Amino acid sequence: MFPALIFSLLLHTACTTAPSPQDPTNADHPTAAGLTDPNIPIGGSRPVDVKTPEGFHPKSGQTYPLLVLLHGYGSSAAQQDDYLGLSAAALKRGFVFAAPNGTVSGSRRRFWNASESCCNFESTTIDDVDYLRGLIQQITARYAIDPKRVYIFGHSNGAFMAYRMACDASPLVTAVAGLAGSLRSDPASCKPERPVSVLAIHGTKDRIVSYRGGHFSKGGATYPSAEQTIARWAEVNGCKPGAETSEPFKILRLGRKPETRAIRYSGCRDGVRTELWSIEGGSHIPMFTPDVMPKVLDFFEPR
Repeated sequence: MFPALIFSLLLHTACTTAPSPQDPTNADHPTAAGLTDPNIPIGGSRPVDVKTPEGFHPKSGQTYPLLVLLHGYGSSAAQQDDYLGLSAAALKRGFVFAAPNGTVSGSRRRFWNASESCCNFESTTIDDVDYLRGLIQQITARYAIDPKRVYIFGHSNGAFMAYRMACDASPLVTAVAGLAGSLRSDPASCKPERPVSVLAIHGTKDRIVSYRGGHFSKGGATYPSAEQTIARWAEVNGCKPGAETSEPFKILRLGRKPETRAIRYSGCRDGVRTELWSIEGGSHIPMFTPDVMPKVLDFFEPR
């Protein structure tokens, strides 16, 4: 059974058998006192299992890059990693890896409060920017993380959240990658304090988060298209006007022909990278070739 199909089945299960709802207004954010205290769990009342690469030693004087994975709406950290296989690729490359869980809503679905359009559908007051900011600070303090090498990968709702972190917590984030996500309904609300490298990955046939932009409910807040999203990031990052489009390359398991093109902006401030991988015919849960996650890591840290 293909990994994406397995993930699709797991996603359905997550939407129907999630744990009892937490109170989304609870202050479960890591606090300053918990940065180095080993008695306070990483992630507060949403504890996170931090994975370290082989040979990791926090007192060796070596520092490590950190990769945070954010799951999609109704999914979980474990299911998201099962689909992507990102932790295995990251640990092999020497990254410290963490995959937190969003809040379980009253409708029994995990979510990130990322934007007006996705996916706080019950209008709770949970502040996931604050939660993830505290989480990154905790891991950085306890695991010898290089603060200039902190990366976030998000899928769907998690991609919306990754972009939100690049906008609102840029001093803590070096680069983000978003699969099937978008910026907030008002792209002008994204005003990072410093440039952040951004990789957007989006299928043109995505029926959940449309490549062309849209909304999730009638009258709900809209979100910009994939190309509008990356163009806005190019503007925010001070890139040169206009973009170059690459020759097609292959990232999907099915099909014989290359189906993906990269839209790349150059001349961005501080040397950050800004690009979109458009997957022709790609769905919301693409079936990737095994080398795609290593390619994403190459975007974060070019060899």
